Amino acid sequence: MQVWDVAAESTVFAVTQPSTIGEHPGWRGQAAASSATHAAAIDFHDAGVTIWQMDRPEQPIARVTGYSRGLRRVMVHGGALTVQRTQSANYIDSVQEIELASGATRTLARTLVRDVARTRDGQRLLVLHEQGPSMPLVVAVLDAAGETLESVEVQRAAGEVTVAPGGATWGVISHSYPAQLRAEPTCHGQWRAFGATKWAKNVKLKGRFPRLALADTAAAVMADEQLEVVGIPKGKALLSTPIARGGRGVALSPDGAFVAVASFGGPRLIRVATGAVLELTPELPGERSAALSLCLTEEWLFVGYDSGAITQHRVPTGEQVAALHGHTDEVLALTWADGALWSASEDGTVVRWGELGSAVLEDM
Repeated sequence: MQVWDVAAESTVFAVTQPSTIGEHPGWRGQAAASSATHAAAIDFHDAGVTIWQMDRPEQPIARVTGYSRGLRRVMVHGGALTVQRTQSANYIDSVQEIELASGATRTLARTLVRDVARTRDGQRLLVLHEQGPSMPLVVAVLDAAGETLESVEVQRAAGEVTVAPGGATWGVISHSYPAQLRAEPTCHGQWRAFGATKWAKNVKLKGRFPRLALADTAAAVMADEQLEVVGIPKGKALLSTPIARGGRGVALSPDGAFVAVASFGGPRLIRVATGAVLELTPELPGERSAALSLCLTEEWLFVGYDSGAITQHRVPTGEQVAALHGHTDEVLALTWADGALWSASEDGTVVRWGELGSAVLEDM
């Protein structure tokens, strides 16, 4: 961490914080602030904040701890959850399995993890992880006991991995960067059946913010302001449409009939067969919220916001029927399982939502 005197064009404070380094999608790392007399930085090893006097960088004057490291993924399988933390540098273990009945936890002994996904029966866990500097990333497919079934190399700048609801197909979204630094990277949306030796399809789009969603019959690939929906397994193009103000998240209904987008302009619901776009206007009085996460079933669309709120909308009308308030920070993951909505947040909690409210299952 450094504090820079702009007028003097010189560094006035510098300190090394080894456990503030690292990156992966959704990670909010390397946050720091300073005044004329003090400096502070987040240490993601223990989700604490370290404070120094500007003239004494060798010795912190205070440590503030007790913050949550946050959750960016939640997967429900049988009587257990698999979660991935957000605020954790890549070299720290970040994936845990939680038994709901007993509360017992098991941590995946693998570091350098970028993203994870799990089949609904819990029999396969996909782990997108680094091999080393300047090397391609790898998707490792593990069985329920944590043993590796297969490993597949992908582009160096891969970001997300996902599984189709039926558990037969998995996919990954990745980047390849051009030699010219200012040129747009190419995003690769790829998917294949478990055990297959090659990709069934590779959709390439130009852009810097790629997203991928899978249904059993279709795949949605989004990069910046372009959305493509492709049929599975034949790879036939079903929809190609621009998305104004880009996208922060994408979801497909289980039957592939609708695609939802969390754009910078708000959530949208799109009918794949016609391309008709329905712009949703969430009713969250007193809140200025940006959509971050999505869960789309054949009946409902759930949208998670940076304020911690969740809205519930009917499909296909988009009518809002509820606003759910159970988180105090960004809602980063939503999933539908066992007839209920589950959400995970930067506040470190997982919530299972019922008809009349919620119950916090686990404070991470």
